[in-house]
Amino acid sequence: MTPRKNKKGKYYTGTFQVQSHLELMYFITNLIKVCILALEENECLNDKQIPQPKYNVNEVLRHTLQLIPFEEYQFIDQVVD
Repeated sequence: MTPRKNKKGKYYTGTFQVQSHLELMYFITNLIKVCILALEENECLNDKQIPQPKYNVNEVLRHTLQLIPFEEYQFIDQVVD
């Protein structure tokens, strides 16, 4: 984790390694699938382990959105066209 500062205050950035864009897309897809399962089958969850499943899923989805490389895909679209 790398500490950073902006107008809102201190925050941290983290990275993880992927071997390809395809691997990143699989990772993002799997995160979303896990969230869908958690929301659909939350009666199976132990309330003590995950007391706020909807909040937790919301946070995972919010972070997952940050993983999608929109700028790279815009560039790829420009190159392909």
